[in-house]
Amino acid sequence: MPAAPALKQAGLESKLRKRYRRLPERLKLAVEILGVAALYCAAAKLSLGLAFAETNASPMWPPAGIGLAAVLLLGYRAGWGILLGAAVANIAEFYSNQAAGPGTILLVSTVIGAGNAAEACLGAFLFRRWIGPGNSFCKAGDVFKFGAAASAMCLISAAVGPSVLRLSGIVPGAIYGLVWFTWWLGDTVGVLLLAPPLLAWSRGPRSPWRPGKTAESLLLFALLALASGLTFSGRPLPAQAHSPLLFLPLPLLLWIIFRFGPRAATSSVLVVSAAAMWHTLRHAGPFAQANLQESLLLLSGFMAVVSFSVLVVTAILSERNALEAALNRDREDLEVRVKRQTAALTRANKVLLEEIMERKLKEGHLELQRNIITHIPIGLLVLGMDDPDDPRTLRVVDINPSGGRMLGASRPELIGRRLYDFAPQVFESGLPETFAGVIGDGVGREIGEYASRLNPGTFYAIKTFPLPHRKVGASFEDITARKRAQEALREKGAALARSNAELAGFAYIASHDLQEPLRKVSAFADRLRERISAALDDEGRDYFRRIDKALVGMGELIDSLLTLARVTTQAQPLKEVDLRALAREVISDLDLTIARSGGRVELRCLPRVRADPFQMRQLLQNLIANALKFRKKDVPPLVRIHGSLLHNGLCEIRVKDNGIGFDEKYLDRIFQPFQRLHSRAEYEGTGMGLAICRRIAARHGGAISAKSLPGKGSSFKVVLPAAPPALPGTRSSAKSAAAAQNFGPPPAEAEAGLLQALESRGRLSPEGVAHGTTNQSLVD
Repeated sequence: MPAAPALKQAGLESKLRKRYRRLPERLKLAVEILGVAALYCAAAKLSLGLAFAETNASPMWPPAGIGLAAVLLLGYRAGWGILLGAAVANIAEFYSNQAAGPGTILLVSTVIGAGNAAEACLGAFLFRRWIGPGNSFCKAGDVFKFGAAASAMCLISAAVGPSVLRLSGIVPGAIYGLVWFTWWLGDTVGVLLLAPPLLAWSRGPRSPWRPGKTAESLLLFALLALASGLTFSGRPLPAQAHSPLLFLPLPLLLWIIFRFGPRAATSSVLVVSAAAMWHTLRHAGPFAQANLQESLLLLSGFMAVVSFSVLVVTAILSERNALEAALNRDREDLEVRVKRQTAALTRANKVLLEEIMERKLKEGHLELQRNIITHIPIGLLVLGMDDPDDPRTLRVVDINPSGGRMLGASRPELIGRRLYDFAPQVFESGLPETFAGVIGDGVGREIGEYASRLNPGTFYAIKTFPLPHRKVGASFEDITARKRAQEALREKGAALARSNAELAGFAYIASHDLQEPLRKVSAFADRLRERISAALDDEGRDYFRRIDKALVGMGELIDSLLTLARVTTQAQPLKEVDLRALAREVISDLDLTIARSGGRVELRCLPRVRADPFQMRQLLQNLIANALKFRKKDVPPLVRIHGSLLHNGLCEIRVKDNGIGFDEKYLDRIFQPFQRLHSRAEYEGTGMGLAICRRIAARHGGAISAKSLPGKGSSFKVVLPAAPPALPGTRSSAKSAAAAQNFGPPPAEAEAGLLQALESRGRLSPEGVAHGTTNQSLVD
């Protein structure tokens, strides 16, 4: 991967730094001082090779840049290394030239080294004071400050070195000025040329290593070296034989500045300077003069200008890039802020819209409440009390129009008036004391039915409720019409109960009255058959068979009618009944019928109920017998019986078969007495079985229903209370009372008197109770 070498190099550098940090402080100090001394000494030895004879004044002094970078990077302790390196280099140079005695050489070299160290320390101080810590060649103003600091710091070395040389007699006074200028120019060029790249590569930001950009940089530096060689070699192209080529490196320098930043830019200056130095020393190029020292002075000025110009352009470009980056960050920040503000405004707008909608909704609700309060046919009254101990100080705070109409006055006429002033009759009923009590304890009261003292014959239902600020509210509804309707309904209910009782008694008596004539007809028919049996032909015997069949059918009809009447006239007290056990008994009783039909009955879980055991047996027997009777031809009947508990203390019993079924449009008809969907020739019976089931369910406060499709079988559902009857006034007791009203028997005393009267007339025998007769008019 392209990033692997860079990662490996970064890892190696990190390991070296960690090992260096583990060294003792004194050892680290010694290593740093000696390292700086060695580097400074080596650079000084090379630079002294360009110095004027026996003066050690070089027109190009790179050690000055190395010293400044060392102090900025390592601190002022690096000055000791500079002093040591400069002294050693000068001692070696003076000894080689035999410029003076050993003592003088040692003293002069030490003073020159001290001047070089002071120069570097002053430069670092000015750099930090004027520019600040770190690599600050990113602003044009900082570059100019750096140039000023470089010029100022080099004044120390230029003042110390030539002066000590003049005082020691090494440099004659005639050339003191030239030596001083050469010394200052060489140090300044060294600072401008070496310090920026050293600081840039030590502190500057590192760009990620990319093969494409690396190849581009290598190509540019190769082209820059070639262009510099052409420029300073003194061998121009034929077309440019009489023109210098100093402009050739400029485009490449600009390209490097724009593409690769401060590191590459300062390094490119070193390439150009090295090429210029190389050819100038060989007396070639545009700076070659008759005197080498003059050539080097011109070259030093050129390199100083090039280095400073590159630094300025680099700083301007860095400023532009920084400004562009800042603008981008500001734009992104602005976009983020705009998005945040937009989101905040959107949320605020949403909240505002919600508040507006909520306010409109509340206003709509208030308007609706006002309309309700204004048009509701119930009076609403708000009262306040001036004296907490005197109910006669109750005062009308507000009242709706309906309340005003009920009190016989308009709303403006009543607001603010005392109740005692316009309705003193009310105080006779104790109603104001109730209002005062609600204000006192804060607990509402339901007064219920109240006979008006203002409008005799009018009744109100009054409720009171506490309101804030020691006020009481009251609602009063005119229930006069309702009360009259309830009275009328109560009277009609009583009349209906009497009618039902009379009807039940009539059915009971009529069924018994029909038994005796039926027995007589049967008896005389038997006697007549015995007398004329010998003379009867086939037609006569057929007549007698029809008479017997009609008498049997009439007896069954009377028995069914009597059974229907007994559901209410001879009801037994309710007790807990195990429907599953009772169903087993019924199935056992119907065992012969089940065997003849070839069917079967499946019995599952059934609940326990509180009921009349005899009537529950009758209910189950009728339903199971019906399911066995109304079966399909050539299909054995299958009857399934199961039950379950429902909510509200109810349970259900389901009897499902696979019989012939029926159309549900006849659902109401099948539960009516004497109603049949099939002729007697198809299915025998009286049409009373389901009517009896319905009467039994109603007597227990329950109901019966059915679902069916022709040819798909039927499912009968009986819903009964699974718990004991509730206390009077509850919902279930109300249902039972309604059932007793509709189907209930006459009072027990009336029934007993009725039975005694029938027995005294000889019209009812104990056997007749089980097999009663009916009246012919009822049958018709």
